[in-house]
Amino acid sequence: LQLHFTGESVLLFGECTKDSGNYMVSIDNREPTQHSAHCPNGNMRLVQIVGMDLDPGVTHTIEITPNLVPGEELRLNSICIASGSPIENQKT
Repeated sequence: LQLHFTGESVLLFGECTKDSGNYMVSIDNREPTQHSAHCPNGNMRLVQIVGMDLDPGVTHTIEITPNLVPGEELRLNSICIASGSPIENQKT
């Protein structure tokens, strides 16, 4: 899976299961990092920060590659792209 985006941070959401395996993530052709979605005790939510402190003024590319053995699965539900400055409290 390859996606082009602009933003400062990237998070993955999905599900960890006892049958889930590993996956690789590369941003902007950097060295891929391996992540695990395995949960030996059943199912739970997957929330993984895979990119931070990115330049919000340029287009980035993320590539997600399953690294599974036979019988394993990968359940990714969404990719969150976050950006922007904190909202300041304004008095009216």
